[in-house]
Amino acid sequence: MRRSDLTRRVLIGLALALGPLIVVVALLLSRGSSEPDGPPPLPPAVHATAVERATIYHSPQTPGYTAWVGAWQMPDDSLMTGFVQATGPLDAAQRERTPANVLRTFGAPPEGDPQRDFWGLALTSRFLRSTDGGKRWRPFRSDAFEAIGPYGYTSQATMALKDGTILRRVNGDDLRQVRSIPHTAFLQRLAPGAKRWSEPQVLLDPGRRTYQLSRIRYLRDGRLIATGNVWDVPATTTPRERAKTVSTYLLMLSDDGGKTWRNGLRIPREVGPLPGNEWDTGELPSGDLAAVMRTQEGGEQVRKQGLLEKDGDGFVLTNVRRAPMPHSGHPELLATRQGPVLDIATTGVSYTRDGLRWQPLRFPSGRSYRSNYYPRSLQTPDGTVHVFGHKGFDNPYGAVDQSISMDTFRLRKGP
Repeated sequence: MRRSDLTRRVLIGLALALGPLIVVVALLLSRGSSEPDGPPPLPPAVHATAVERATIYHSPQTPGYTAWVGAWQMPDDSLMTGFVQATGPLDAAQRERTPANVLRTFGAPPEGDPQRDFWGLALTSRFLRSTDGGKRWRPFRSDAFEAIGPYGYTSQATMALKDGTILRRVNGDDLRQVRSIPHTAFLQRLAPGAKRWSEPQVLLDPGRRTYQLSRIRYLRDGRLIATGNVWDVPATTTPRERAKTVSTYLLMLSDDGGKTWRNGLRIPREVGPLPGNEWDTGELPSGDLAAVMRTQEGGEQVRKQGLLEKDGDGFVLTNVRRAPMPHSGHPELLATRQGPVLDIATTGVSYTRDGLRWQPLRFPSGRSYRSNYYPRSLQTPDGTVHVFGHKGFDNPYGAVDQSISMDTFRLRKGP
């Protein structure tokens, strides 16, 4: 055998023996170069354009009491907002106080702050409508009610179904003096052209559980999602007694436009203690939901974030941790047409693209933006973000001259 042939055969043998090893090394090197340590870099930032704020409603008396705002779009793209108004004498001595028998239904003490007793006031749940993008607002509906406090008919969860029906959540827990309704959260419908609201619809058995709902909205796949919290006690339990128990987070889903509802949330045991309170979700481009929760840790109210990952036909709560946003009132998340989910609060605005990392939303010229109290938001087809809220806080009657405001801004990409 010639020397050249021997050399050739040796080289071929070595190539065959070392080939798999070379491939493995190449793959490892390739993988290492394409997957750097740590999370992937953030995409280009999102910025807000100039903000405008307008007062769209003030009570007929001063100081006014108008609070607890809701906001939604109708199928024709007109805008609607709802809130509670209280009018009447500012001096509690000139008003009727809550009767003792009514206080007993709430388990409430016989004497309390007279400026937080709304029994002798004219309470109404009011709706306004705008057909020109929020430039002008006209009265749409006003429903009078009687209650100890103004919370029974707040519009925070009110929304419009695809056929134009308005769907509202009623806090029956705050209307315990009315014996004909469930004393837990329930839904009612106002069909197009109808004068009266439908009969109450409960989502959970009030004989076993008490629950609240504070957000109802559509997912992109057409399902309805309702979020709130739930206590494992019957609705006959007074608020004072229920306060001794701990609630958990609640997420209900409907596949048929709200006719029927089912549980859509699984919270794994490894999440650990997570006392339920106000929270909100925003749908990400992936179909998962970003979540921001108002909860407690070590007796302190804190903000936590989580990711609701798709889990069969529901969601599982993952990645629960302290959120970078400071504590505020009810979280308000807005899934924007551009993709990012905004967290809008009285402490500022942040956004996320993946439900895990949040960044402050920057405004022109370094200007800071803070919403008014308990904001509700929506984005119109032209891309404008509308944020509704009320001036003041959870104030006693007559303590602050409240009004209803609407802020607007747009989003743009930037460096």
